[in-house]
Amino acid sequence: LIGVAIFIEDIKFKKGITDCDDRGPFKIQIMSAVKNGIRKAIERHPMRLYEPLYNCIVQVPSPKIGEVTNVLNKRRCTITDQVIDSSDHFTVTSYLPVIESFGFINEMRTKTSGSASSQLLFSHFQLIDDDPNFEPSEEILEEFGDNIESLGVNVARVIRDEIRRRKGLHVDEQIVQHAEKQRTL
Repeated sequence: LIGVAIFIEDIKFKKGITDCDDRGPFKIQIMSAVKNGIRKAIERHPMRLYEPLYNCIVQVPSPKIGEVTNVLNKRRCTITDQVIDSSDHFTVTSYLPVIESFGFINEMRTKTSGSASSQLLFSHFQLIDDDPNFEPSEEILEEFGDNIESLGVNVARVIRDEIRRRKGLHVDEQIVQHAEKQRTL
């Protein structure tokens, strides 16, 4: 959470509750109730994710520039600059999402036959525009019908689900896509 402050101005207790010491089960109950209330209030607001980005600098000979841009575009890179260093070398500068950087160096070496060299430095955090909890409204469903995939992939939902799977948390997904009866042969 960025830029969120929560102030509790007043707490009122029911009649008969007088156990208000700093320790004990009553304090834990208050903390639990406040925690649940804050969580529900935050979940009602549309959420956005911030994604860490690397500053990716790739030096490559000119015959292999196409392979480098293909690898960068496949990994959701934003190419910011392409400069010719010498007569046959390019320097490509881009922003690479950290989650897309796993296996990046090996793929770059494979596609360019080892002729490209890259350097990754942490740059900044960027807000992802998609809402990970987006559910299409009736108007959108009427417009697109069953072809809801034409809206594109919800990148924020994909990232959130990958993080939840890695941490062992619940992911809303349908495990069985096309079930059939089991046949014994």
